[in-house]
Amino acid sequence: MGFFVCGMMCRFGIAMKKSYILLLFITCILKAQPDSIWSNNYGDDIETESGNYVRQTTDGGYVITGSWANWTGPYTALIKTDSDGNELWIQIFTDEDSSDSEGKMVQQTSDGGYVIVGNLKENGTDDFDIWLIKTDESGELQWG
Repeated sequence: MGFFVCGMMCRFGIAMKKSYILLLFITCILKAQPDSIWSNNYGDDIETESGNYVRQTTDGGYVITGSWANWTGPYTALIKTDSDGNELWIQIFTDEDSSDSEGKMVQQTSDGGYVIVGNLKENGTDDFDIWLIKTDESGELQWG
């Protein structure tokens, strides 16, 4: 039995945060300590990244959604990895009429693409709307 942890990591003294995913393997022995199979950070030293949801894909890899923020605001992120957590690609989605957005959940679709549900904040308001995004298998936007 295994499970994932997805979130944000902050390094003290450095103004940066990175999205991370940690795959743990839980043994069936009573009171056993979990063993980390692998962990990885995604992002760079300039922007602030946060992972909200991770799901295994049909190819054995993983897909993560969350936010990717820079000086203009947070945007919805979609990150694809292989089965060892190595980054294959990152896609960032924004809407010209929004000041920020964030992916909350991702699901692989029957055509091999992805659908992301999240929120979108319209420019000049404090209101968030639901945002649904559909991509192809490479994370390229189809609609949203």
